[in-house]
Amino acid sequence: MKRPGFIERHHLWTEIQKEASEKIEAVVKERDLLLIRTAWADQHGIVRSKSLLPQAFLSALENGMQISTGTFLFDTGGAIVFNPFVKGGSLDMSQMTGAPNLVAVPDPHTFKIVPWAKRTGFILCDEYFQTGQAMPFSSRGILRQLLVELHQRGLEYIVGLEVEWYLAKLEDPMLAIAQSIVVEKYD
Repeated sequence: MKRPGFIERHHLWTEIQKEASEKIEAVVKERDLLLIRTAWADQHGIVRSKSLLPQAFLSALENGMQISTGTFLFDTGGAIVFNPFVKGGSLDMSQMTGAPNLVAVPDPHTFKIVPWAKRTGFILCDEYFQTGQAMPFSSRGILRQLLVELHQRGLEYIVGLEVEWYLAKLEDPMLAIAQSIVVEKYD
């Protein structure tokens, strides 16, 4: 008898997520995807990711995937803030002692085919300790908690997107990117 995977053992998905996972598995096979990009945000909102081959991704839909706690130990400038090699990892959390791996669990509700990359999928993940306990610094987890609190107070969260872009005019043709590259072969 096959042992249940990490996600099932720790009851991390709803029945709807389980059904969505089965549909994703079919899409990966039918669309012959070559790569699935998994992503999660660190506590600063910086997106971290792993690109998986289909077989590894299908395994992650059962067991999640191992990721480093390292990104949770740094500030936005990349300087270490918390020493993981002291008891509690400088965070008073026994689970952080020694900078152990976390498990990133894909959220089936977020799966999409990437329109600008051939045969590529994309999915967001949530972070958990090896025990199945949610990582308290997970940006998505914190947002979910806050949404529940807002709902309990009779409030709702409304988000707007601020799109910024630059329009530039090339004044000096010498600064233009080369239109073609000449490759010479020497015998």
